[in-house]
Amino acid sequence: MPTSKQRAQLLLTQMTLEEKIGQMVQFGRIKPKEKDLIRQGLVGSFLNHRNLTLVNEIQRIAVEESRLGIPLLIGSDIIHGYVSTFPIPLAEACSWNLELLEASAKHAMAEAASDGVRWNFFPMVDIARDPRWGRIAEGAGEDPYYGSEVAKARVRGVQSLNADGYPQAAACAKHYLAYGWSEGGRDYNSVDLSEHVLRTTVLPPFQACVDAGVMTFMSSFNDVMAVPASGNPFTLRTLLKGEMKFDGFVVSDWESVEELIGHTTAADQKEAARIGLVSGVDMDMHSSVYLDHFKTLVAENPSFEALIDDAVLRILTVKYELGLFEKPYVDPQLREKVILNPETVDMTLKVARESIVMLKNDGTLPLNRTQKIA
Repeated sequence: MPTSKQRAQLLLTQMTLEEKIGQMVQFGRIKPKEKDLIRQGLVGSFLNHRNLTLVNEIQRIAVEESRLGIPLLIGSDIIHGYVSTFPIPLAEACSWNLELLEASAKHAMAEAASDGVRWNFFPMVDIARDPRWGRIAEGAGEDPYYGSEVAKARVRGVQSLNADGYPQAAACAKHYLAYGWSEGGRDYNSVDLSEHVLRTTVLPPFQACVDAGVMTFMSSFNDVMAVPASGNPFTLRTLLKGEMKFDGFVVSDWESVEELIGHTTAADQKEAARIGLVSGVDMDMHSSVYLDHFKTLVAENPSFEALIDDAVLRILTVKYELGLFEKPYVDPQLREKVILNPETVDMTLKVARESIVMLKNDGTLPLNRTQKIA
């Protein structure tokens, strides 16, 4: 039985350059123009769509109307529950119950998968120590060891197997790299840190995700030591895909490849696309710079097609591993069984109770002034 990677390699040999580029393209909007691009095999993924009827419709177009019938990968941010609502990730981490965190991610993802969402931009594993940074709510706190354990638990939960024996979704470790270290706690701001801090504090939770088998990574908006994270071959190729041995694929954050222009790293969209490709960003989220410029870039420099092949192989392998080629559609009856089922609702209450943190003893506990608790 061929492996998912071997199946992906075989499919890759049948693809035109345009179809390869299409797998590296992700859009948020779905309008007639995008549906036509699906028919041409020029889109590989969509995000932020939780309508099962629409998801099955565009999946049908991809599978039945495009030349090679490659299914779409539908992504979304399922951070603390889908319909059933769990505590925010930081609160969940306060439970110190890794089994519970894994179960929380598993239940939330099962609900999302019943709507056709098979890719979750979660967990956020940034170590953050500046309380001014608003996105600390999505992480697990300040400690790289505990953050790494939480990261592994959440990856296991998201990628737990469904009834068909496939991972119910691909997890996505974010935001790579050092997003939580922005100066002044200002989102998107610059990051300047030593290699010691990088390796001992920032990288461990990301490495933990790789060790847990995470399928995807997301490159971040910020720069790291004056180089934008979505245009940084050292962090993406040398560290992540080389030293850390990550064999999944990297998606940019929302238009972060195009934002290389704003960083003044790229002069225009074409140069931004080139830098994103060379640096190791395998899929462009929403900006379309890959779709618009890769064909010209390959014509000017044919060696770029080898980089495209590597990216597409990674993307197709994940699609095979998720079983999308075997079961691209979702049965609407599954949704009725999964959404707000009693087991998941009970789990939300259990997690909420274990996440409670007492900040001040105002008589809640029967302790006098001479007694202490750890």
